[in-house]
Amino acid sequence: MLTQCRVSMASTESHALVESILRQQLVMEEALATAIGTVNKLATSVGQHRGWMTNEDFGAEAEVNHAVETHYMSLGAESVEELPMFKAILGPDGKHAYSFDGVFEVIRAPQKLLVLVECKHRVRKENVKDAAKKRDKLVQLMHGLRDNITPPGGRHNYLMQLKALSELCTHDVRLCMGGQSFDEDGMADAIKEGCLVVQPDGGRYSCHPSQL
Repeated sequence: MLTQCRVSMASTESHALVESILRQQLVMEEALATAIGTVNKLATSVGQHRGWMTNEDFGAEAEVNHAVETHYMSLGAESVEELPMFKAILGPDGKHAYSFDGVFEVIRAPQKLLVLVECKHRVRKENVKDAAKKRDKLVQLMHGLRDNITPPGGRHNYLMQLKALSELCTHDVRLCMGGQSFDEDGMADAIKEGCLVVQPDGGRYSCHPSQL
């Protein structure tokens, strides 16, 4: 009888322990499900934000490029032609080395210009410095082509781009910085670098009147 009682008590304790473990497991599963739901909501929110930023960036880029084209046409340019093949400058390995958000050839006698466009949602000092470095790299490459300095061999697409770029190697290069807003230092550096500055003016984007 005593043995049966002990067995019964042990069985009851084991059952209670199992129930406790199951309850803890259920609580953990519910907490995990809640955490997963929260993470999914955050991921969706981040994805929507990125999509919104991407769409806005593309919209700003289109506005800045349109403003540049309109600006030079209003100054009496004979032609303003967009050159998308130079938006991504290739390295000898055929991969993108650096890029611009827009590239235009402007014929405005007696000048021939190659206008490089860099667009940011908010233009900061470091954005201007980075864009100026890319401009200087391209100018150095163009001067090498102008002086008949033979570049090292490379992939076919790289050599084809160099061949096309050689036709523009005597053009003057201008850098354009565009954005929805500028930091104070960003604006100061853009003007210091001789950039064409583009930003919203009422409705659409327009060029800074002191920059040609």
